[in-house]
Amino acid sequence: MSLKTYPTNHQFLNKTILLFLLISFKSIGQTKSNNVTQIYTDWKGFWASSGITGLGNRPDTANNLLAFAWNGKTYSTGVDDNVLTANSVTFNTQKFRALKIQTLGQTTSTYFLQGSMIDGLPTTAKLTPPLAGSVSTGAELASRLTDGVNGLSLGTGIANIKSGTAEFKIGTNNINVNGVNDDIPDLIVTQVAETGSTADTFKFIDASGNTVGTEISVAFGSVPAIGTYSLDLFRADNGAVAFTPAETRNIRMLGIEIGSMGITSANASLVDRFVVTFSGSSDCAFIAFNTNSLKLAELSLVKSAVLSSCGKVGTNINYTFDVKNTGDVPITDISISDPLPTLTLSGNHIASLAPGATATITGTYKITAADVAAGRVINSAKVTGTDPSLNVIEDISGTDYGNNIATTTILQPAAPTASVTKQPTCGDLTGTITISSPAPAAGITYSIDGTVFTNTTGVFTGLSAGAYNNIKVKNSSGCESNAASVTINAAAAKVWNGSSSGNWNTASNWTPSGVPVSTDCVQISSAPNGAVISGTNTEYIVHSLIVDNGASLKVNSTNTLKVTNAVTVGASGSLIFEDSSSLLQTTTSGSVNTGNITYKRKTSVRRYDLTQWASPVTATPGFTLNNLSPLTLADKYYSYDASAAVPWVVNYGGTLPMAKGQGYSVRAPQTFDIVIPYVFEAEFKGVPNNGNISVTPQANKWTLIGNPYPSAVNASKLIGDNLSLGSLYFWTHNTSPTGTGGTYSSSDYAVYNLSGGTIAAPSGGARPSGYIGAGQSFFAKPNSAAAVVFTNEQRIDANNTQFYKTDNADKNRIWLNFTNTEGAFKQLFFFSDILKEQQTAGTPITTRPQSAVIRMLTFTPSAKAKN
Repeated sequence: MSLKTYPTNHQFLNKTILLFLLISFKSIGQTKSNNVTQIYTDWKGFWASSGITGLGNRPDTANNLLAFAWNGKTYSTGVDDNVLTANSVTFNTQKFRALKIQTLGQTTSTYFLQGSMIDGLPTTAKLTPPLAGSVSTGAELASRLTDGVNGLSLGTGIANIKSGTAEFKIGTNNINVNGVNDDIPDLIVTQVAETGSTADTFKFIDASGNTVGTEISVAFGSVPAIGTYSLDLFRADNGAVAFTPAETRNIRMLGIEIGSMGITSANASLVDRFVVTFSGSSDCAFIAFNTNSLKLAELSLVKSAVLSSCGKVGTNINYTFDVKNTGDVPITDISISDPLPTLTLSGNHIASLAPGATATITGTYKITAADVAAGRVINSAKVTGTDPSLNVIEDISGTDYGNNIATTTILQPAAPTASVTKQPTCGDLTGTITISSPAPAAGITYSIDGTVFTNTTGVFTGLSAGAYNNIKVKNSSGCESNAASVTINAAAAKVWNGSSSGNWNTASNWTPSGVPVSTDCVQISSAPNGAVISGTNTEYIVHSLIVDNGASLKVNSTNTLKVTNAVTVGASGSLIFEDSSSLLQTTTSGSVNTGNITYKRKTSVRRYDLTQWASPVTATPGFTLNNLSPLTLADKYYSYDASAAVPWVVNYGGTLPMAKGQGYSVRAPQTFDIVIPYVFEAEFKGVPNNGNISVTPQANKWTLIGNPYPSAVNASKLIGDNLSLGSLYFWTHNTSPTGTGGTYSSSDYAVYNLSGGTIAAPSGGARPSGYIGAGQSFFAKPNSAAAVVFTNEQRIDANNTQFYKTDNADKNRIWLNFTNTEGAFKQLFFFSDILKEQQTAGTPITTRPQSAVIRMLTFTPSAKAKN
């Protein structure tokens, strides 16, 4: 790891050299005798290769060069000769070591090369080890060229090294003249990526920079491949994956004897430095030298820091400076210099170190206010010594003896890198915050409120919208970081602007432009034109609906608005559902809605006509019978209680609030004509009912219950879910009251059960279709006191225009109609497969409710006298 300084003005790059020198060169007269023809490595213990290798026979992890064949002989590298012997390889014993370079330049085409399974990931790629920061340093690049045993790893490298020179100190009299022209290679150059068209050059120079011997050019275009390996490539600037994981590249290698570079016993003593000039397309794993031929003077330094607590002003950082002679000659007069201004060194002098020897110097540094403000202390120092030729030898500290990568002591963890990785949507109103840096590691915990540090993944889910300004991380020493801030946005709305018209189905009436779809949160804002869902039998689906104060939305007759989630109406907002329109909701929450809607229901009545109602809304205070029909005569508001002596209970003045699922009977307004029918429009105002609604009946007694929703209910589904109901009876008021007693016709009940619908004969009218309209109540006689439960699953869109419709189902039944002279009507039916199933389920098949004229009936719903 040593970098030497010399008594000249030459600029030197760093001293170390690359593990594998992956170089792309222009072929310039490279002789065949320099080609390495076979290599041996320790991949999977032992691997030999002399040509391109196929799938399953390609090194993909860190592996070291054990030996190579050159000019008919095999030479070991000194990594592990025992492995060669164990595998019956005959070899000439040598010792090679990678030249150590301290820094490398890069361009946009420079890449890290890494065996595809060094990261342990077969289908993806991850730079290992990762960069210390967001961008790479020259020292980090250089470290990939000097790793492995003796720096001879074939699993890592750098492609397309930036053009420039690197100089390595040899020192006078450090070339073994006995090794010149001995037919033993003195240098190894490796190429482990795609070959290029430009050559790198190598030469020896004297102390004045003059070439000693001959400069040679090295190119690999014509050099045969001696192996193939599997690798991942990463951008040199930021470590990002650059190509598809597990690419393949071929391995090429040259051996050079320094005699071929014009070095002789006569000029060897003039050599001062070895110079490599990178072409800009060099793909290097390492350049290695034979230690029997060249004696390099080299020192290596590792600076280590220990901070026992959170870094505060005045706190000590304790350092150790481990110095090693990684060269081949003794080094004397060794000392440490450090850029930290107040660092105190203990025993800062080492008299001498023999090759391979180590020594340690310690130091202490007090943290300053500037350090705390920066949040870190950068650890880098320099070791200096003198070689036997009185040349100055230097090295910059690194994470180990093989590199010069500075380390960092974190005083207070930096504010984490956090982002919102999931914003709320209409379908999911929660967000997710992910802390990506620092990555999860032992002792690291995360917090989004700066208080609770229990999260170890950095991922926080299920968060509500809003600002999160106290996102922190705590390290293994218990030190909390500065805070980061992110904001989870509220789900974006589709907003009504009404700029073109009142038509819901016009794209330009919305911001952003476009008619809402099922995933949209819809917001009706006050606009020049109120929103109207017009047309016939149209349906629109949205995720949620908000009607702002001062804004309006009207759903015209026969149309349906389906809302997945909540309906919210401002205090001065207006949401109107015209007669026979529908509001459906997917959510089953009974409390999800807020604010009042207006649901309108029209019926044609005369003054003495009774209508049996149910409320689709709930108001605060309650929506009363008088609210429903304020002009009805005071004693013509009724509820029904089968257990009372007189089941029809008068609610004088109509003060009774309408309960969910309960039925009520209300006579027409007193101002209406007694002969000519007029349309009465009821307006239910309140929060729309939704979700499961239960009504508790009395067993085997008539009960007046009603559709609690602002949409139609499927009667068959209701009965199927509540088999105790049996048949449903619907008051039609088809015939006018007769006689001075004001008797109402008992035949005015239409019937529906799982067999189908029956008209209110002989008074006529439409046959029940099986759809219970909004606002409609009906009689049933359950055979148990089990709760009758209405659910959203029973609700249907459309089919809300007219209560009675023809049923499409083919029901097998026989109906028997009985009348008497007083006009009483009774209908019996039998022989139905569906009714048989209903009867089997325990549901009695009962006859319709009648007046007291037919004494065998158990129910007398006769009304009060006319007034």
